[in-house]
Amino acid sequence: MSKISVVFFLRPQSQKQGGGDLQHAMATLQALKAAGHPVKTAEKPKAEAEKQSVWHAFNMGKPQWILPLLGPQKPPLVVSTVYVDYTATEAQQNGLRKLILNHLGVDALEYLKNLARFLKKQEPWPGWRYLLLGHRWAVQEVLRRAQCLVTASEAEYELLRERYGIENKHLCLPLGHEHFPQAKPAPRRQGVLCAARIEPLKNQLNLIKACQQLKLPLILAGKASRNHAAYYQACRAAADDSVQFVGELAPAPLAEAMARCAVHALPSFYESTGLSTLEALKNGAPVVVGKHPITQELFGSQACFCEPTEVESIKAALQKALQAAQDTNTSAAGRSLAPQFSWVRAAEKLSDLYQDLCRTADE
Repeated sequence: MSKISVVFFLRPQSQKQGGGDLQHAMATLQALKAAGHPVKTAEKPKAEAEKQSVWHAFNMGKPQWILPLLGPQKPPLVVSTVYVDYTATEAQQNGLRKLILNHLGVDALEYLKNLARFLKKQEPWPGWRYLLLGHRWAVQEVLRRAQCLVTASEAEYELLRERYGIENKHLCLPLGHEHFPQAKPAPRRQGVLCAARIEPLKNQLNLIKACQQLKLPLILAGKASRNHAAYYQACRAAADDSVQFVGELAPAPLAEAMARCAVHALPSFYESTGLSTLEALKNGAPVVVGKHPITQELFGSQACFCEPTEVESIKAALQKALQAAQDTNTSAAGRSLAPQFSWVRAAEKLSDLYQDLCRTADE
């Protein structure tokens, strides 16, 4: 099989700001390189990139950076959607954002948020094409004209198809776990761990309330979102001495924390996958996740589900996970992830996809 040269297009400043889309891209890149494919990264198309066989972009929530990659004379384009739906999160807010959501919809709100980031000098100019199209039409344009969409679940593709009314060739590739270490399990697990950026989407405030009512110690491993300082302060204000804010942890100490915790909880309103849940399962921790078609498809019987808006539901899921930890050998859960959640397996399927697209482009 011939090796395909690929350019991964990342959103501007992703290396500085991080995020799940960057983790997704870099883990996929390493797996493709290990398979022998030359892979480069870029933020925008240049003459050098035109010489590559396939372009691969990430993050459908930022269509302004993918629009310049569309065109009849350009290489075939694959888009890993890594789509995040903020509707449920924004519905919990008050003030102007909720007013915009209720009257104009989530796409209008995302459009205004992207323009605000430019005005605050947090992101570069999104381009006249995005400005004129608007967020919704920009997303539709990318969904329609990409040669293939890659989603982490079938439920994610269905959400995009139903919301934007676009059907296209798509490939479902669950994310992998090989990027993350597996620590030695502690002889006695204790407390609850949540590894995630602290922001309304991840729902740490309700998790704090649930843990405090159950008298469970809680460790929050993640930095505060730059756009949600008020939420971080609300979490701080609600927390008592049983809650620890330890900041963002490097992979090795985070794996050790996951191997020590009694439960890893991510009761978020939406996850395209939830890498920290995979990482926790790899380290033998029972997991609690927000109930959503995506998480239900991905984790099935391996997770305890909760309604993110309801503290009582989070409490019940935590109690169920704690009981499950006592009744079963949870270390087997991590080993069972390998067949489904694998960057190597995803790279193999992407390699086949790239080959098909290049053959079609040559015809």
